[in-house]
Amino acid sequence: MFQYIKLIILIFISSALAIIILTLLSKKDKLFVGERFSNLTSSLSNFTFAEKPPLTIYFPSGRKLDHVKTTENNVDHCVLYNFLRHERKSLSKTQNGSSYEPISLALHSTVDYASGVVEQANSWQDLISYSIYLFPGNEAVLPLVKKLHQCHNETREKVSIHLVWQSGFLQYSCYNEALMRIINEVDDDKVNCNDFDLSIMTVEMKAVDIPLSMYPINLMRNEARKGAHSKLHLVTDIETRFSDDFAEKVRPLAQRLLRGEFGKSVLVYRRFEIEDKVEFPRTIKDLWDLYNNKHVFEFHSHFYKQGHIIKNLTEWFQYSATHDEVTVEKVNYTRQEWEPQFIMTNKDPFHLEFVPTRFNDHQTLCHQLCRSGYSFLVMSHVFNIHPGIKRGYSPVEEALSKLGRRRSAGFLRQFNNFLDEHYPKTNETGKCPKMTH
Repeated sequence: MFQYIKLIILIFISSALAIIILTLLSKKDKLFVGERFSNLTSSLSNFTFAEKPPLTIYFPSGRKLDHVKTTENNVDHCVLYNFLRHERKSLSKTQNGSSYEPISLALHSTVDYASGVVEQANSWQDLISYSIYLFPGNEAVLPLVKKLHQCHNETREKVSIHLVWQSGFLQYSCYNEALMRIINEVDDDKVNCNDFDLSIMTVEMKAVDIPLSMYPINLMRNEARKGAHSKLHLVTDIETRFSDDFAEKVRPLAQRLLRGEFGKSVLVYRRFEIEDKVEFPRTIKDLWDLYNNKHVFEFHSHFYKQGHIIKNLTEWFQYSATHDEVTVEKVNYTRQEWEPQFIMTNKDPFHLEFVPTRFNDHQTLCHQLCRSGYSFLVMSHVFNIHPGIKRGYSPVEEALSKLGRRRSAGFLRQFNNFLDEHYPKTNETGKCPKMTH
Protein backbone atom coordinates (compact mmCIF):
# COMPACT_ATOMS: atom_id res chain seq x y z
CA MET A 1 0.00 0.00 0.00
CA PHE A 2 2.83 2.39 0.90
CA GLN A 3 4.47 1.79 -2.49
CA TYR A 4 1.24 2.75 -4.28
CA ILE A 5 0.98 5.98 -2.29
CA LYS A 6 4.59 6.87 -3.17
CA LEU A 7 3.85 6.17 -6.85
CA ILE A 8 0.76 8.41 -6.82
CA ILE A 9 2.73 11.24 -5.16
CA LEU A 10 5.52 10.96 -7.74
CA ILE A 11 3.02 11.02 -10.62
CA PHE A 12 1.33 14.09 -9.12
CA ILE A 13 4.64 15.95 -8.70
CA SER A 14 5.77 15.04 -12.23
CA SER A 15 2.47 16.22 -13.71
CA ALA A 16 2.63 19.51 -11.80
CA LEU A 17 6.18 20.16 -12.98
CA ALA A 18 5.21 19.36 -16.57
CA ILE A 19 2.34 21.87 -16.43
CA ILE A 20 4.63 24.56 -15.00
CA ILE A 21 7.27 23.95 -17.66
CA LEU A 22 4.76 23.98 -20.52
CA THR A 23 3.26 27.20 -19.18
CA LEU A 24 6.67 28.83 -19.07
CA LEU A 25 7.49 27.59 -22.56
CA SER A 26 4.29 29.06 -23.95
CA LYS A 27 4.93 32.53 -22.54
CA LYS A 28 6.43 35.14 -24.79
CA ASP A 29 9.61 36.61 -23.41
CA LYS A 30 9.94 40.38 -23.74
CA LEU A 31 13.29 42.03 -24.18
CA PHE A 32 14.40 45.57 -24.53
CA VAL A 33 16.97 47.34 -26.62
CA GLY A 34 16.49 51.09 -26.48
CA GLU A 35 18.27 54.40 -26.42
CA ARG A 36 18.54 54.50 -22.63
CA PHE A 37 17.88 52.21 -19.70
CA SER A 38 15.39 54.80 -18.42
CA ASN A 39 12.96 53.73 -21.16
CA LEU A 40 12.93 50.12 -19.96
CA THR A 41 9.32 49.66 -18.91
CA SER A 42 7.68 51.62 -21.71
CA SER A 43 9.77 49.95 -24.43
CA LEU A 44 9.39 46.32 -23.41
CA SER A 45 6.30 45.75 -25.52
CA ASN A 46 8.14 46.81 -28.66
CA PHE A 47 10.41 43.74 -28.61
CA THR A 48 8.55 40.42 -28.39
CA PHE A 49 9.85 37.02 -29.47
CA ALA A 50 7.59 34.01 -30.07
CA GLU A 51 10.50 31.62 -29.60
CA LYS A 52 13.44 31.82 -27.21
CA PRO A 53 14.85 35.37 -27.01
CA PRO A 54 18.34 36.14 -28.33
CA LEU A 55 21.21 35.28 -26.02
CA THR A 56 22.86 38.66 -26.55
CA ILE A 57 21.29 42.12 -26.31
CA TYR A 58 23.25 45.19 -27.43
CA PHE A 59 22.65 48.66 -26.05
CA PRO A 60 23.63 51.90 -27.83
CA SER A 61 25.53 52.98 -24.71
CA GLY A 62 28.14 50.30 -25.42
CA ARG A 63 26.79 47.85 -22.88
CA LYS A 64 26.11 44.27 -23.85
CA LEU A 65 23.91 41.83 -21.93
CA ASP A 66 25.03 38.28 -22.65
CA HIS A 67 23.38 35.00 -21.71
CA VAL A 68 26.29 32.54 -21.71
CA LYS A 69 25.18 28.94 -22.14
CA THR A 70 27.53 26.15 -23.22
CA THR A 71 27.02 22.40 -23.18
CA GLU A 72 30.73 21.58 -23.13
CA ASN A 73 31.43 23.67 -20.03
CA ASN A 74 27.96 23.15 -18.52
CA VAL A 75 27.57 26.84 -17.67
CA ASP A 76 24.56 29.13 -17.64
CA HIS A 77 25.18 32.68 -16.47
CA CYS A 78 24.54 36.31 -17.33
CA VAL A 79 27.03 39.11 -18.01
CA LEU A 80 26.46 42.83 -18.37
CA TYR A 81 29.60 44.06 -20.08
CA ASN A 82 30.72 47.67 -19.61
CA PHE A 83 28.43 48.46 -16.70
CA LEU A 84 31.05 51.15 -16.14
CA ARG A 85 33.55 51.87 -18.90
CA HIS A 86 37.03 53.38 -18.81
CA GLU A 87 37.58 56.82 -20.32
CA ARG A 88 41.00 56.15 -21.87
CA LYS A 89 41.21 55.20 -25.53
CA SER A 90 41.88 51.50 -26.07
CA LEU A 91 44.84 52.14 -28.38
CA SER A 92 47.48 54.08 -26.47
CA LYS A 93 50.49 56.14 -27.48
CA THR A 94 53.98 56.54 -26.09
CA GLN A 95 55.58 59.90 -25.33
CA ASN A 96 57.12 60.00 -28.81
CA GLY A 97 53.70 59.48 -30.38
CA SER A 98 53.98 55.85 -31.51
CA SER A 99 50.91 53.67 -30.95
CA TYR A 100 50.88 50.39 -29.03
CA GLU A 101 48.39 47.78 -27.87
CA PRO A 102 47.84 48.07 -24.09
CA ILE A 103 47.96 45.06 -21.77
CA SER A 104 44.56 44.60 -20.14
CA LEU A 105 44.83 43.50 -16.54
CA ALA A 106 41.96 41.01 -16.16
CA LEU A 107 40.70 41.11 -12.56
CA HIS A 108 37.75 39.42 -10.88
CA SER A 109 36.15 39.14 -7.44
CA THR A 110 32.94 39.28 -5.47
CA VAL A 111 31.68 42.78 -4.69
CA ASP A 112 33.16 42.85 -1.16
CA TYR A 113 36.65 43.07 -2.69
CA ALA A 114 35.75 45.78 -5.22
CA SER A 115 37.72 48.55 -3.49
CA GLY A 116 40.90 46.63 -4.33
CA VAL A 117 40.62 47.80 -7.92
CA VAL A 118 41.73 51.28 -6.80
CA GLU A 119 45.17 50.03 -5.74
CA GLN A 120 45.49 48.24 -9.07
CA ALA A 121 44.52 51.38 -10.98
CA ASN A 122 47.11 53.38 -9.04
CA SER A 123 49.97 51.09 -10.07
CA TRP A 124 48.95 49.56 -13.41
CA GLN A 125 49.78 51.76 -16.41
CA ASP A 126 47.51 50.21 -19.03
CA LEU A 127 43.83 49.20 -19.08
CA ILE A 128 41.96 47.09 -16.51
CA SER A 129 38.99 44.81 -17.18
CA TYR A 130 37.24 43.86 -13.94
CA SER A 131 34.42 41.31 -13.59
CA ILE A 132 32.33 41.37 -10.39
CA TYR A 133 30.26 38.35 -9.36
CA LEU A 134 26.87 39.26 -7.91
CA PHE A 135 25.02 37.02 -5.49
CA PRO A 136 21.28 37.72 -4.98
CA GLY A 137 20.92 40.98 -3.06
CA ASN A 138 24.36 42.31 -4.00
CA GLU A 139 22.87 44.64 -6.61
CA ALA A 140 22.08 47.11 -3.82
CA VAL A 141 25.82 47.87 -3.62
CA LEU A 142 26.06 49.03 -7.25
CA PRO A 143 25.75 52.74 -6.33
CA LEU A 144 28.90 52.31 -4.20
CA VAL A 145 30.66 50.63 -7.12
CA LYS A 146 29.77 53.56 -9.36
CA LYS A 147 31.02 56.05 -6.78
CA LEU A 148 34.27 54.13 -6.45
CA HIS A 149 34.68 54.23 -10.23
CA GLN A 150 33.69 57.84 -10.78
CA CYS A 151 35.43 59.49 -7.82
CA HIS A 152 38.89 57.98 -8.26
CA ASN A 153 40.63 59.47 -11.29
CA GLU A 154 42.89 56.52 -12.16
CA THR A 155 40.01 54.05 -11.82
CA ARG A 156 37.69 56.13 -13.98
CA GLU A 157 40.39 56.49 -16.64
CA LYS A 158 41.58 52.86 -16.85
CA VAL A 159 38.94 50.47 -15.49
CA SER A 160 35.93 48.86 -17.16
CA ILE A 161 33.58 46.92 -14.87
CA HIS A 162 31.39 43.99 -15.90
CA LEU A 163 28.64 42.38 -13.81
CA VAL A 164 28.21 38.59 -13.71
CA TRP A 165 25.40 36.62 -12.08
CA GLN A 166 23.97 33.12 -12.23
CA SER A 167 21.05 32.55 -14.57
CA GLY A 168 17.79 31.63 -12.86
CA PHE A 169 16.09 28.23 -13.07
CA LEU A 170 14.31 27.83 -16.43
CA GLN A 171 15.24 31.43 -17.26
CA TYR A 172 15.41 31.95 -21.02
CA SER A 173 16.54 35.54 -20.86
CA CYS A 174 19.08 37.35 -18.72
CA TYR A 175 16.88 40.41 -18.73
CA ASN A 176 16.07 41.10 -15.07
CA GLU A 177 13.71 44.00 -14.54
CA ALA A 178 14.63 44.53 -10.88
CA LEU A 179 18.35 44.61 -11.63
CA MET A 180 17.88 46.84 -14.68
CA ARG A 181 15.79 49.24 -12.61
CA ILE A 182 18.65 49.58 -10.13
CA ILE A 183 21.13 50.08 -12.98
CA ASN A 184 18.82 52.72 -14.42
CA GLU A 185 18.77 54.51 -11.06
CA VAL A 186 22.55 54.26 -10.82
CA ASP A 187 22.82 55.79 -14.30
CA ASP A 188 20.56 58.70 -13.42
CA ASP A 189 22.02 59.46 -10.00
CA LYS A 190 24.67 62.16 -9.93
CA VAL A 191 27.67 61.08 -7.90
CA ASN A 192 28.81 63.40 -5.14
CA CYS A 193 32.57 62.95 -4.81
CA ASN A 194 33.01 65.55 -2.07
CA ASP A 195 32.58 62.91 0.63
CA PHE A 196 34.54 60.17 -1.18
CA ASP A 197 36.64 58.24 1.34
CA LEU A 198 38.24 55.00 0.15
CA SER A 199 38.75 53.61 3.65
CA ILE A 200 35.07 54.09 4.52
CA MET A 201 33.96 52.57 1.21
CA THR A 202 36.23 49.59 1.78
CA VAL A 203 34.59 48.94 5.15
CA GLU A 204 31.12 49.29 3.63
CA MET A 205 31.90 46.87 0.81
CA LYS A 206 33.54 44.34 3.13
CA ALA A 207 30.30 44.33 5.12
CA VAL A 208 28.31 43.05 2.13
CA ASP A 209 26.81 39.64 2.79
CA ILE A 210 28.57 37.05 0.62
CA PRO A 211 27.20 33.51 1.05
CA LEU A 212 29.54 30.60 1.63
CA SER A 213 29.37 29.27 -1.88
CA MET A 214 31.58 27.94 -4.65
CA TYR A 215 33.01 30.96 -6.49
CA PRO A 216 33.16 30.21 -10.24
CA ILE A 217 36.76 31.33 -10.64
CA ASN A 218 37.40 30.21 -14.22
CA LEU A 219 34.14 31.70 -15.40
CA MET A 220 35.13 35.02 -13.82
CA ARG A 221 38.63 34.93 -15.31
CA ASN A 222 37.12 34.38 -18.73
CA GLU A 223 34.54 37.16 -18.44
CA ALA A 224 37.26 39.63 -17.45
CA ARG A 225 39.16 38.63 -20.60
CA LYS A 226 36.06 38.77 -22.81
CA GLY A 227 35.30 42.27 -21.53
CA ALA A 228 38.84 43.54 -22.11
CA HIS A 229 39.28 46.38 -24.59
CA SER A 230 42.67 45.28 -25.88
CA LYS A 231 44.22 42.22 -27.50
CA LEU A 232 46.75 41.55 -24.73
CA HIS A 233 45.56 39.99 -21.48
CA LEU A 234 47.06 39.34 -18.05
CA VAL A 235 44.75 37.42 -15.70
CA THR A 236 45.50 37.81 -11.99
CA ASP A 237 43.96 38.12 -8.53
CA ILE A 238 42.77 41.49 -7.29
CA GLU A 239 44.86 41.35 -4.06
CA THR A 240 48.25 41.11 -5.78
CA ARG A 241 50.51 44.00 -6.78
CA PHE A 242 52.86 44.38 -9.73
CA SER A 243 56.35 45.83 -9.74
CA ASP A 244 56.77 49.49 -10.67
CA ASP A 245 56.34 50.27 -14.38
CA PHE A 246 55.58 46.62 -15.13
CA ALA A 247 53.46 47.29 -18.24
CA GLU A 248 55.91 49.83 -19.66
CA LYS A 249 58.94 47.59 -19.14
CA VAL A 250 57.41 44.57 -20.86
CA ARG A 251 55.71 46.58 -23.63
CA PRO A 252 58.29 45.75 -26.35
CA LEU A 253 58.01 42.04 -25.56
CA ALA A 254 54.20 42.20 -25.45
CA GLN A 255 54.02 43.88 -28.86
CA ARG A 256 56.30 41.18 -30.29
CA LEU A 257 54.07 38.52 -28.75
CA LEU A 258 51.03 40.10 -30.40
CA ARG A 259 52.80 40.19 -33.78
CA GLY A 260 53.57 36.49 -33.49
CA GLU A 261 57.35 36.88 -33.32
CA PHE A 262 57.58 34.33 -30.47
CA GLY A 263 55.32 31.80 -32.16
CA LYS A 264 52.85 30.11 -29.83
CA SER A 265 54.07 31.48 -26.50
CA VAL A 266 53.06 33.21 -23.29
CA LEU A 267 55.15 35.70 -21.27
CA VAL A 268 55.59 34.44 -17.71
CA TYR A 269 56.42 36.67 -14.73
CA ARG A 270 57.83 35.59 -11.38
CA ARG A 271 55.59 35.74 -8.32
CA PHE A 272 56.47 36.35 -4.68
CA GLU A 273 54.76 36.91 -1.34
CA ILE A 274 55.80 39.40 1.31
CA GLU A 275 55.48 39.55 5.09
CA ASP A 276 52.85 41.85 6.51
CA LYS A 277 53.96 45.41 7.31
CA VAL A 278 57.08 45.11 5.12
CA GLU A 279 57.40 47.92 2.58
CA PHE A 280 56.80 46.95 -1.04
CA PRO A 281 60.14 46.68 -2.94
CA ARG A 282 60.57 49.42 -5.53
CA THR A 283 63.55 47.87 -7.34
CA ILE A 284 65.05 44.47 -8.09
CA LYS A 285 67.80 45.21 -5.56
CA ASP A 286 65.17 45.91 -2.87
CA LEU A 287 63.43 42.64 -3.73
CA TRP A 288 66.72 40.75 -3.64
CA ASP A 289 67.57 42.15 -0.19
CA LEU A 290 64.16 41.23 1.18
CA TYR A 291 64.44 37.75 -0.31
CA ASN A 292 67.90 37.17 1.21
CA ASN A 293 66.65 38.39 4.60
CA LYS A 294 63.62 36.09 4.40
CA HIS A 295 60.99 38.82 4.30
CA VAL A 296 60.00 37.83 0.76
CA PHE A 297 59.55 34.29 -0.57
CA GLU A 298 58.63 32.72 -3.86
CA PHE A 299 54.85 32.53 -4.08
CA HIS A 300 53.33 29.77 -1.91
CA SER A 301 56.74 28.19 -1.40
CA HIS A 302 55.84 27.14 2.16
CA PHE A 303 53.06 24.75 1.21
CA TYR A 304 52.80 24.37 -2.58
CA LYS A 305 56.30 24.91 -3.89
CA GLN A 306 55.88 22.59 -6.87
CA GLY A 307 53.13 24.81 -8.22
CA HIS A 308 55.10 28.05 -8.40
CA ILE A 309 58.88 27.67 -8.21
CA ILE A 310 60.75 28.65 -11.38
CA LYS A 311 64.35 27.62 -11.91
CA ASN A 312 67.37 29.96 -12.14
CA LEU A 313 66.10 32.50 -9.60
CA THR A 314 69.60 33.62 -8.59
CA GLU A 315 70.59 34.17 -12.22
CA TRP A 316 67.33 36.07 -12.77
CA PHE A 317 68.13 38.40 -9.85
CA GLN A 318 71.69 38.97 -11.06
CA TYR A 319 70.76 39.72 -14.67
CA SER A 320 67.81 41.96 -13.77
CA ALA A 321 69.91 43.98 -11.31
CA THR A 322 72.77 44.60 -13.75
CA HIS A 323 71.09 45.01 -17.16
CA ASP A 324 68.52 47.40 -18.59
CA GLU A 325 66.96 45.28 -21.33
CA VAL A 326 64.05 43.03 -20.37
CA THR A 327 64.64 39.60 -21.90
CA VAL A 328 63.03 36.16 -21.79
CA GLU A 329 64.21 32.66 -20.94
CA LYS A 330 62.32 29.59 -22.09
CA VAL A 331 61.27 27.23 -19.30
CA ASN A 332 59.94 23.78 -20.12
CA TYR A 333 56.61 22.61 -18.73
CA THR A 334 57.72 19.47 -16.89
CA ARG A 335 55.31 19.00 -13.97
CA GLN A 336 51.54 19.01 -13.85
CA GLU A 337 51.40 21.12 -10.66
CA TRP A 338 53.09 24.17 -12.22
CA GLU A 339 50.66 27.09 -12.63
CA PRO A 340 52.55 30.17 -13.84
CA GLN A 341 50.74 33.41 -14.58
CA PHE A 342 51.46 35.17 -17.84
CA ILE A 343 50.65 37.68 -20.56
CA MET A 344 48.76 36.20 -23.51
CA THR A 345 46.72 37.38 -26.47
CA ASN A 346 42.96 37.39 -26.96
CA LYS A 347 43.36 34.50 -29.42
CA ASP A 348 44.87 32.16 -26.83
CA PRO A 349 42.73 29.52 -25.04
CA PHE A 350 40.44 30.50 -22.19
CA HIS A 351 40.14 28.71 -18.86
CA LEU A 352 37.92 25.62 -18.92
CA GLU A 353 34.79 26.35 -16.93
CA PHE A 354 33.89 22.74 -16.12
CA VAL A 355 36.99 22.54 -13.91
CA PRO A 356 36.15 22.59 -10.16
CA THR A 357 37.26 25.68 -8.24
CA ARG A 358 40.29 25.01 -6.01
CA PHE A 359 41.12 21.85 -7.95
CA ASN A 360 43.60 22.49 -10.78
CA ASP A 361 41.50 25.43 -11.97
CA HIS A 362 44.52 27.26 -13.43
CA GLN A 363 46.84 24.27 -13.96
CA THR A 364 44.42 22.96 -16.57
CA LEU A 365 44.98 26.03 -18.77
CA CYS A 366 48.76 25.66 -18.44
CA HIS A 367 48.48 21.98 -19.32
CA GLN A 368 46.26 22.79 -22.29
CA LEU A 369 48.80 25.33 -23.55
CA CYS A 370 51.54 22.72 -23.32
CA ARG A 371 49.49 20.19 -25.27
CA SER A 372 48.75 22.88 -27.85
CA GLY A 373 52.48 23.45 -28.38
CA TYR A 374 52.98 26.72 -26.49
CA SER A 375 56.30 27.87 -25.03
CA PHE A 376 56.60 29.46 -21.58
CA LEU A 377 58.95 32.47 -21.70
CA VAL A 378 60.00 33.87 -18.30
CA MET A 379 60.63 37.62 -18.35
CA SER A 380 63.47 39.32 -16.50
CA HIS A 381 63.13 42.47 -14.33
CA VAL A 382 59.37 42.37 -13.60
CA PHE A 383 57.51 40.60 -10.80
CA ASN A 384 54.28 40.32 -8.85
CA ILE A 385 53.82 40.19 -5.06
CA HIS A 386 50.94 38.89 -2.94
CA PRO A 387 50.63 40.39 0.57
CA GLY A 388 51.12 37.95 3.45
CA ILE A 389 52.97 34.65 3.72
CA LYS A 390 50.62 31.76 3.12
CA ARG A 391 51.49 28.56 4.98
CA GLY A 392 48.39 26.51 4.23
CA TYR A 393 44.75 26.58 3.24
CA SER A 394 42.19 28.36 5.38
CA PRO A 395 39.34 26.16 6.70
CA VAL A 396 37.01 27.51 4.01
CA GLU A 397 39.59 26.96 1.25
CA GLU A 398 40.25 23.44 2.52
CA ALA A 399 36.53 22.66 2.49
CA LEU A 400 36.15 23.94 -1.07
CA SER A 401 39.26 22.03 -2.13
CA LYS A 402 37.86 18.82 -0.66
CA LEU A 403 34.62 19.44 -2.49
CA GLY A 404 36.57 19.79 -5.72
CA ARG A 405 38.59 16.64 -5.03
CA ARG A 406 35.40 14.64 -4.61
CA ARG A 407 34.69 15.37 -8.26
CA SER A 408 38.28 14.68 -9.29
CA ALA A 409 37.81 11.28 -10.92
CA GLY A 410 35.05 12.43 -13.26
CA PHE A 411 36.73 15.76 -13.93
CA LEU A 412 40.15 14.25 -14.73
CA ARG A 413 38.54 11.81 -17.13
CA GLN A 414 36.62 14.63 -18.81
CA PHE A 415 39.69 16.88 -18.96
CA ASN A 416 42.04 14.25 -20.39
CA ASN A 417 39.40 13.23 -22.94
CA PHE A 418 39.12 16.90 -23.90
CA LEU A 419 42.89 17.12 -24.43
CA ASP A 420 43.06 13.89 -26.42
CA GLU A 421 40.21 15.05 -28.63
CA HIS A 422 41.62 18.51 -29.34
CA TYR A 423 45.36 17.77 -29.25
CA PRO A 424 45.74 14.07 -30.18
CA LYS A 425 49.24 14.31 -31.67
CA THR A 426 50.90 15.87 -28.61
CA ASN A 427 49.61 13.01 -26.50
CA GLU A 428 51.83 10.66 -28.48
CA THR A 429 55.02 12.68 -28.01
CA GLY A 430 55.02 12.51 -24.20
CA LYS A 431 56.29 16.10 -24.10
CA CYS A 432 53.69 17.23 -21.53
CA PRO A 433 53.17 15.50 -18.17
CA LYS A 434 49.80 13.80 -17.86
CA MET A 435 47.41 15.26 -15.33
CA THR A 436 46.68 12.46 -12.87
CA HIS A 437 45.67 14.24 -9.66
